Amino acid sequence: MQSLHLSLVTNSGLLLASVPETADETKQILATSILSAIKAFAKEVHRQELQSISYHDRNISFVQVHDFVFIVEILIANLVFSERQLSQILEQIKLSTSLLLEDRNPETITEGEAELILEHCLHDIYNLPLFFTRNPLVTAEPHYFTIFHNQEEYSIENKVGSGDHLVLIAKMISKNKLNEKFKGRIKGFFTLLPKQQFVVFIVIDSDGLQTDVGVLKFPRELEYTIFRLYPLIDKKLEDISSIENKYDMLEILDLLQKFEDKGNRFSKVDIDDLSLSILSKAASSNLESAIHAAVIGDPLIIVGSKNSVKLVIDTLSIFTQHTAVEIKDWNDDKENDFKKENISQCSTIHGISLDLYSRFKDKDWLDTTTIMELDTGIVRNGNPSFYFMDIFEKNIHQDINKSAVVIFNELRKLVSMAFIFTSLVMYEKEKAQQMLDNLSLQSLYPQSFIRKAIELAKKRNKLLDFLI
Repeated sequence: MQSLHLSLVTNSGLLLASVPETADETKQILATSILSAIKAFAKEVHRQELQSISYHDRNISFVQVHDFVFIVEILIANLVFSERQLSQILEQIKLSTSLLLEDRNPETITEGEAELILEHCLHDIYNLPLFFTRNPLVTAEPHYFTIFHNQEEYSIENKVGSGDHLVLIAKMISKNKLNEKFKGRIKGFFTLLPKQQFVVFIVIDSDGLQTDVGVLKFPRELEYTIFRLYPLIDKKLEDISSIENKYDMLEILDLLQKFEDKGNRFSKVDIDDLSLSILSKAASSNLESAIHAAVIGDPLIIVGSKNSVKLVIDTLSIFTQHTAVEIKDWNDDKENDFKKENISQCSTIHGISLDLYSRFKDKDWLDTTTIMELDTGIVRNGNPSFYFMDIFEKNIHQDINKSAVVIFNELRKLVSMAFIFTSLVMYEKEKAQQMLDNLSLQSLYPQSFIRKAIELAKKRNKLLDFLI
């Protein structure tokens, strides 16, 4: 993306590296030197740090990290960020580079090291939820083939596309008898292919003897996006499966590639009145279970007045930046919408009135649904998330933009771990369990974090239920 340009300079104005590289290096050195001089002038004369400069065609911001300065140039004509989004970008730069540059001497850092730091920075920035395109799946590479099953044997025909991964996928489908387990319904799941180091979304349509297989191949850079969109894609496949006039596999892949990404809830809420302390005031007991439901994508019901419910849902959505959650802000008396199949079988945050809740509170299916009662401050049912509760408590008094970036980075770690676990479907059951045990033991994360990653992996790859 040429709309955003990063430079790393020393406090004295020496340019260490820029990404993307510019055609005129001399011009870039001169430009960064002048900008550094302006920044130093502002600090010396006005006794305050210069935060940004606006040109007619670009905005330039400065981020101080230890003895270094990052110069962030954004071309206005190509990319327009709100003040909130820019704040998130600058905060991400600090988080991504603080440890890397700690105790580093500007005179000893090499150009190659500086470039790697900037590339790492750009990677983290482009994974922020504020970066999304309308149809991110359109860039996926589609493949298709048919498996004919004959007892323990199978054959592959009608193949469109090439690559060793297609043979591996066919073997995995046959080995795990997915033609029988997923018979009669169109199912989709994704997995990281460990050796090939790319992600595939696999669609299966089987009548038991014949299995049509569609494969969308993604680069690793899109893994976070496909992970977040999965609940919506899964719902789309359910809708396709229920249509009487059946689509063929290539038509299904085409529909999925046209899938529109509308972004997540938190990227669109007005955060002027939001803070994490709102959640602590809303729930004096068992808040960690509400956070767990938001992180994992389990159903969550918020009970209270209309305005209070919306405020809590908007704030709680900071923990849903990694997943597409169906959010219903308010349901006062539409009892037909408030029923088991609409609440407990999908990733939903559902706001309801106290009156409607009182009419349904004795239903047994609510006994396993996480419920946040704003009038009592109690969160009922659910499982606790002490890992993310600890992060919540450490950031409760931080600016909401900073908190959002900190929590997002933790969620991204969770997504990366979940992706690793999805690759276990490519192995035999005993091998998969052994690898899971080894990964869990060798991980630097606590077991509660590992359990969440496994739970998320299972939600996005149903085959894992049969293996681990």
